[in-house]
Amino acid sequence: MIWKTFQKTKSKLISHTHKESTENIPCLVKTLGITDYRTAFSIQNTLFERVLKAEIHAALIIVEHPHVYTLGRRSKEEDILLPQKQLQRMGIEVIKTNRGGATTYHGPGQIVAYPIINLRSARISPVEYVRLIEDTLITTLKEFNILGTRKNGMPGVWINDLKIAAIGVRISKGITTHGFSLNVSSNLNYFDHIINCSSEEMSMTSIKNESPLIDDNIKITKDIIVKNFCRKFNFDLRFDQNPKLF
Repeated sequence: MIWKTFQKTKSKLISHTHKESTENIPCLVKTLGITDYRTAFSIQNTLFERVLKAEIHAALIIVEHPHVYTLGRRSKEEDILLPQKQLQRMGIEVIKTNRGGATTYHGPGQIVAYPIINLRSARISPVEYVRLIEDTLITTLKEFNILGTRKNGMPGVWINDLKIAAIGVRISKGITTHGFSLNVSSNLNYFDHIINCSSEEMSMTSIKNESPLIDDNIKITKDIIVKNFCRKFNFDLRFDQNPKLF
C-alpha cells in the first residue's frame, strides 16, 4: 500500500490576545465545494503562513472531499481493510497525514472544517480547543433536533453509541491545522472498509440517518457550522469572496 505523507509546517507566534480583547477576533472563512485533500492541505498551509505572519488572526476552511481515507499518527497499515487495487477501482485515495488520531474516512455528504488559529495568542488550551469544537458540533446538531453528546477520552460527538462527528487536529507551536468532520448525508458504507479511529466496534451515523425528514442540505449545514463556530470562539465572521483558492 502506498501512503502519501504531508510534512509539517514551521510556525511562530502572533501577538493578538483573544481573551483580553474587547472586540471579537476577525476570522477569515472560505467555504468550498468538493475539494481534493491535497488542495485543501495546501490552502491550510497558505493560511497557516498568513496567521504566523500576523496577516490574519484566524481562518476557517469548510469543504467536502472526494472519497479518501486519511491516516493520523496513531494509524496502522492494517486499519485499511481493502487491498490497494480495490481501493483504486473504487476511486479511494489513502493519505497519511501529520494530524493526531487514527484512520478515518472523508467523502461527499460530509462537511470537513479546518480551523487555523493561534491558540497561544487566543489563550485557548488544547483541551479547551477540542471542547469548543465539540460545543460547536453539539449546538449545530441541536438545530436539527438531534442530541449530540461527548464521551470521556474519545474526542468527537456521539448519538448514543454512534459517532456522527470526528476530530483530528495538529498544533504546531501554538497554531492549529486539520480539524473536524460532520456526517450530513454521507455514504456510511465507506466506513466499513477501515478500522475507524482504531476501534473495530465503532459504528457511524449521520444527520440524514438520525432525522430522515429534516432538510440535510449541505450548504445550509455549512452555514450553521460557520455561525456556531464563530460564536463559540468569539470570532467576527469574514467570508472570503475571492474565487481564487488563496
